[in-house]
Amino acid sequence: MTQIRLSSETRPELDRAIENLRPYIKRCRIPKTQTGRYIKAYIELKENDSEQKR
Repeated sequence: MTQIRLSSETRPELDRAIENLRPYIKRCRIPKTQTGRYIKAYIELKENDSEQKR
């Protein structure tokens, strides 16, 4: 399982990045309470077929 944290200064920029990753995303969580300069999203990527066979 691969997890990444994506951060952006603006919500439209974050939404565009998530949309580009959409085919690979298993789960995406954007906390409702955000503090600081950046908006964060926590993404879990789908397993690759070759990794599941191992």
